[in-house]
Amino acid sequence: MTTLRHIVCLLGLLLASCQPIRGSNCTRSPDDFLRPSSRERPKFRYWLPDASVDAGTVEADIKAAGDIGAGGVEFLPFYNYGGELGPAPIGVNWSTYGFGTPAHLNLFTSALKAHKHAGLVMDFSLGPNQGQGIPAHPDDEGLQWDLVSFSQATSNRGFLNETIPGWGDGQLVAAVSAIVVSRANISYNITGVTGVTTVSYEDLVLRDRSLTDITSSVSGDGILSWKPASSPNNVSDHELFFFYEKLSHNQNLHFLSNTTKTIWDNGSYVVDHFSAQGARTVQAFWEQYLLTDELKGLLREVGNHGWEDSIEIHSNISWTRSLPTRFEEMFAHNLKQYLPLVMFGNNNINLQSTSPGTTRCTLDRPDQGQGYVNDYRETLAAGYQEYLATLSQWLHSLGVKGLSSQPSYNLPMDMEASIPFVDAPECESLQGHDNVDGYRQFSGPANLARKKIISIELGAVFGRAYSYTIPELLFAANRAVAGGVNQFVIHGQSYSGNYPQTTWPGYTAFIYYVSDLYSPKRPDWNYGLQAALEYMSRLQHIQQQGVPRTDIAFYNKQSATDPNFGTVYEPTDLIDEAGLHIIVAGSVPGVYPSETQVNPGHTSPGNDLIQLLNNPNVHQVAEGEISQKLHDLNLKPRVGVRTNGTWYSTWREDKESGIAYAYILGDLVPTTGEVVIQSKGIPYFFDLWTGARQPVLNYRTSGSTTTIPLELGGNQTKVIAFAGEAIRGTTTPAIHATEFSSNIVGYEAVDDGFKVRVAASSDPALVRLSTGTESTHISQAPEPFELGSWTLLLEHWEAPENFSDATVIAVKRNTTHQLDKLVSWVDLSSATNTSGVGYYYTNFTWPPASTTDSAHDASFGAYAKFPPVLDAITVYVNGVRLPPLDLTNPIADATSYLVEGNNQIVAVVPGTMWNYLRSILPEIRSSGREFSAFAALPKTDNGLVGVVKVVPFEIIHLKA
Repeated sequence: MTTLRHIVCLLGLLLASCQPIRGSNCTRSPDDFLRPSSRERPKFRYWLPDASVDAGTVEADIKAAGDIGAGGVEFLPFYNYGGELGPAPIGVNWSTYGFGTPAHLNLFTSALKAHKHAGLVMDFSLGPNQGQGIPAHPDDEGLQWDLVSFSQATSNRGFLNETIPGWGDGQLVAAVSAIVVSRANISYNITGVTGVTTVSYEDLVLRDRSLTDITSSVSGDGILSWKPASSPNNVSDHELFFFYEKLSHNQNLHFLSNTTKTIWDNGSYVVDHFSAQGARTVQAFWEQYLLTDELKGLLREVGNHGWEDSIEIHSNISWTRSLPTRFEEMFAHNLKQYLPLVMFGNNNINLQSTSPGTTRCTLDRPDQGQGYVNDYRETLAAGYQEYLATLSQWLHSLGVKGLSSQPSYNLPMDMEASIPFVDAPECESLQGHDNVDGYRQFSGPANLARKKIISIELGAVFGRAYSYTIPELLFAANRAVAGGVNQFVIHGQSYSGNYPQTTWPGYTAFIYYVSDLYSPKRPDWNYGLQAALEYMSRLQHIQQQGVPRTDIAFYNKQSATDPNFGTVYEPTDLIDEAGLHIIVAGSVPGVYPSETQVNPGHTSPGNDLIQLLNNPNVHQVAEGEISQKLHDLNLKPRVGVRTNGTWYSTWREDKESGIAYAYILGDLVPTTGEVVIQSKGIPYFFDLWTGARQPVLNYRTSGSTTTIPLELGGNQTKVIAFAGEAIRGTTTPAIHATEFSSNIVGYEAVDDGFKVRVAASSDPALVRLSTGTESTHISQAPEPFELGSWTLLLEHWEAPENFSDATVIAVKRNTTHQLDKLVSWVDLSSATNTSGVGYYYTNFTWPPASTTDSAHDASFGAYAKFPPVLDAITVYVNGVRLPPLDLTNPIADATSYLVEGNNQIVAVVPGTMWNYLRSILPEIRSSGREFSAFAALPKTDNGLVGVVKVVPFEIIHLKA
């Protein structure tokens, strides 16, 4: 593949404006940070098995989600993945309980009412399964269209009075002849969902300008008489191509049915995604079968977004009937004669990667005819954008926030071009692979289109059902936010009631293939998940304030799928008149091939690019030298980083509150360093775990910049807010430090200054103040010490005796274990297959015996420092529950809860469900399916594992 070349556009006007954001008086208090509204909270994607289930249970599930901090659910009638993962269980008729039936309407209404009563908001699928279609008559012209192709080699003899191949398989769109320059049979191996597959196809190189539309030569009954024109070169190899359009009858819900009396007997059909007609078909269905006056009223009150998933539709060639007309309007030439060039690799490029087509055609010219392919794809995208815009307009007319979808996923179109047509564009962690730059590529066009919400389907991982942990969920969330995402839809919440042919623990969407299944049956549901959801809510709240500010835009236009072209551009893509600095990395970029005849008199694109390089604010550098050029141009980021690792950042400015926010994420391992912020505002730490807002008391200022030292654990985040005035409700002293020695392990603000916490050290503690004064102190704090001799009360969560009763959360029993070392439950012989909750007890004396007699007038406190958290942890000191701990750096401030003499620490630690479920997997059923093959997946470590330390410190009061 050609080396990618990057175009870097520096948003100079924005970079130049780094002044502090000030309010008229005191900056307003951002009260919603502590308790964000429902619309700012993460939601669960709710797997509704079908419309036969109990409405009361659905309502209870929604309330349970709200009780632990979710903002609502995304209501998704799942139907076993549209029937792909098995039929309806015995006793359930999906004709009776299909999408849009009276039964479904009743459940849909109940779900909306449950949200209203709980103060939540609801997203909703536009159709069953992934929302890509609706029940319909099979001849409805708003359904998905397909283009099928047939070809036949012929010699100079031609094609005489014969029926053309494929006749009767749809409506003939085009017959095309071409001269073949060469033929080859190609095979390669590709790894797909089902393993390694060999892909084979015939590769044809066609003579440029030999493609001829011969459709008019085909009679009304499919007979063709055709003879090639005489050629001076006596060409003997020709290929005839025949293309037919037809309704695909692909379904997003399919099942066996012995009747076709109603549209629900047919399941549900995928609609046309490349024209407005598909969207209008969805609208017409809803208006006829779902939009009662009551439902419309509820949607206005608690409806959030109508939703469609990634596009998982199959075809031979992506098509709609209006595509040829649209193509000619856009590019002023006829698509039909060039259809042979688009018959390979233009279906679902992800799901159909093993079946891209049987024939690949290119032209014998330098660009191989790629311009026609690009124009076809751009036309396809224009129709898709019309589909999205029509859905969005209709949803807005219902009084909801509009459309959320995963635009263009899996299809041969420029995703970034379609993102602006969605109200809340959504990406996903499954295909995003937690790649920050990938998320930035997605969020960039959304930000340019001024989209307030950029969503992510979060937490889907293959092979991790019932074993996906909270730290893993937060790892995915933090990296998505670093890439510009600001809304989480968690994959997903389970229906918790009984369902036919289903045992405990209940209905399992994706039959153990994909994580995860959230419900009160998970031990961490009430023992850690709420703290995580509060963290995510506050993070969403911050990332939805004001507007994001970007320092650099990478322009990297690429062809949709074809690897034989490098980075490619339209001649007018890169303009410099706005005063932006443009950096071209590498050689002059290639040109994006297009066969457009709209502006045939345009000068050479290559000349345009060379002329661009002559402009004084356009700079060309070698690959890898962008950063140096930015430095040479004195262009500084809003959030600069100096660290011994990798940190990611975002920057948002909210003019209404007068506050700007820096979000900092440390990468995989603990790191130290400092951030250099282009702001003179008063800095505050906004604690995502507790909701506390505390002033930063160790920083340096120089001109318009503020430098703040930080230590970050792996995947740890910090939010630093900058306010023009002191934030109401906080204590903001008149002084701060400009330097701390390493033995100062914390501080807190007080009215007349601040208090520092000094750990035991042979070196004196040093504090340099913003007043210019310096203070030193030799700490009298005792040395840190380990906590040992733990008692573990292990609460086992197990299946009920009536294994068919999925309404039971768990049958619980206790065992007690004396532990000298904190090890995984897997390593305890009587608990190796345990799922449940561990209660860890230990005691220690305070102050410790090592405290010196001379320290009797000193003031002490202590941190309890815990090992890395495997799932979640809640800490009690002397019976008092402490605020939530940061799972990436679990240190509890125990100072306010310590008593002289004996003190008790209790750590409540849940484990995943997997180890226990794995041990009984052959007995478990969901919709009649069994899962014994998944028992080969490994166990997970659970519990409190490692060393717990108490770190005493002396408290020193520094006054202004």
